[in-house]
Parts: sequence; structure tokens; C-alpha cells
Amino acid sequence: MENPKQKSDLPDSLFSRKKFWQNWANQGTNTVLVISPWLENQEKTKLRREALEANIALQFMQPMPTPEDYRAVNIILGLLLKAKWQPVGLEPLQNPQAAEIVIGFDAGKNRSMYYGTSAFAILDDGQSLGWEIPEAQPGEKLSGEAVLRTILNIIYRFQRIQNRLPKRVLLLRDGLVQCNEFEEAVAALESDNIAVDLLGVRKSGAGRMAILPHESEYLSDPQPGTAILSQDGNTFRIVTSKALAGSTALPLQVVRDYGNAPLEVLAQQVDRLCMLNPASGYASSRLPYVIHFADKMAKEVQRLGTVSILQGVDREKIFFV
Repeated sequence: MENPKQKSDLPDSLFSRKKFWQNWANQGTNTVLVISPWLENQEKTKLRREALEANIALQFMQPMPTPEDYRAVNIILGLLLKAKWQPVGLEPLQNPQAAEIVIGFDAGKNRSMYYGTSAFAILDDGQSLGWEIPEAQPGEKLSGEAVLRTILNIIYRFQRIQNRLPKRVLLLRDGLVQCNEFEEAVAALESDNIAVDLLGVRKSGAGRMAILPHESEYLSDPQPGTAILSQDGNTFRIVTSKALAGSTALPLQVVRDYGNAPLEVLAQQVDRLCMLNPASGYASSRLPYVIHFADKMAKEVQRLGTVSILQGVDREKIFFV
């Protein structure tokens, strides 16, 4: 292993800085740990942009005067994900109507501009299939053409791994599924005999949940994984995180927009996806992690201020955690 580089090794000239990062990339470097006292956001963003242009993801950390296991574990997980290694996953759900690929979609907003079709995908064992570049757009509605292109790229990655098409795909959209966002993609999937389920996952509007135990006067908090399925088979509410002190559980409202998988199977998949957070050794996400990661990527692109530098970045490199 080479000696660590110092801040003084980073040139001032823009052309020399580009060569600095590219030399590292030419040596096979995927990610770099940057140990520094607190940096201004503007300086961190500049370093991230320069490194990403060379297909290198940065992991920042401040020095630890005393060991902090929580921080250390999360820093290591971040480094591994940015180097395209995911050390945790899921046991595949043993049900023929469970999806082999799950894709999460999000539209993040930056002042007047939305970044739509930010997408992240995983296999049924929780391992990453990577991300797709978001597109700047004037509204929150996703582009149907961009959604189709994203799904085609992700299905192609699955084909390279499995040498076949998937049997079933689950699409999760943060918020309300809008008209003409997924129609073209659903038609393309079904034309190749790929079953598809499409769910809208809403963080608000589901009220709150509590349990009234038998022969008790007092409500208790439902545990994560508790779900209520509608009788019409089109929606369910599910608790995915513990209630805050002095409050009751705030469930997700999940609405089926398309597909025929049993609601119970869909609820199981959403529950499992909320328990898995490869970027943290201690915390799960209230949202399914494919949506959580799609949202984090959209926010990172907003900070970077440009999509173009992502063109040459490996799609399996989780640069935004």
C-alpha cells in the first residue's frame, strides 16, 4: 500500500488536479478515504466532483480522538459500497410471486427543478444492481421514456449476471404514481413475459397505528413489520420503524397501481426492504432501501450541481452514501 497523500500533494492548477485524480484511477483506485477536520460544503463538493470525473468516490471522515465504533462501522460500510462491495444482503423470499428485481424511483427537488427518474435496483437477495442517472425536469412527474430506459438498462445487467430475463419485477415509486409514468415500461416488460407489480409508497396520509391488546385499556405500539391489508387487495399500511417517544407509530401507505401479486407477498417484500440498509450498521430506513438510496442519489446530484460527470461512473459504485 502506498503512503497516504497529504493536502499539499493536491495541485492548484485545474489541469494538474485532473491528472492527479486520473493517475489514481489508472492504478485501479475505486474509492479514497479523506481524513480531515471539518470542511466547508463547497470544498467537499469540489473534491467530490473532481474525483467522480475520474470514477473515484470519496468517503470523508473527521479524526477520532477516541474510538467510536458507530462511526467507524458506518465509514467502513461506506467505503465498501463505494468500492462496489456490499457485505450484507437478504435471504431470498421463498415465494414464486416475489420479484427477482426491485427498482425504486424518486424525484428530488432543487429549488424550481426536479431530478426525476433517480433509480436504484437490487436483486432478490438484496445485492445491488446499481443506479441510473436522474434527469432534470420542470415537475415531479417522471418521464415515461426515461423510466423505460432505466428499466431496460437494469434488466440488461440482470441478463449479464443470470443469462436470462427475470420472471418478475417489482417497481416502487416514492409518492403518488402519476398517469403515463410507467405505462410504456409495463407494456415492454409484459411483452417479454416479465410479470410486473407497481406500487406507490407514501410517507404521509396513512394516519397512525396502535394495538389494543385483548382485555386491555391501554394502547401499545405495533412492532415494525406490522401491516394492515385492505379487503379490496389494492393497498396496505405497514409500520417500518419504531414509534418515537410519546408518539404512536407512523405507517407507510402503500398503493398498488398495477400487478397481481398477493398483497401479503408485496407487504413482506416492503418490510424486508425497510430492514436492510447496507450503508449503516445500526439503523434501518423508514422507506424501502431502494427508494431511500434513489432519494440519496437525487440529493447528491443536487449538491454536485450537474448530472454530466456521472456518465463515466460505474453504476454499481454507490457514490452517494
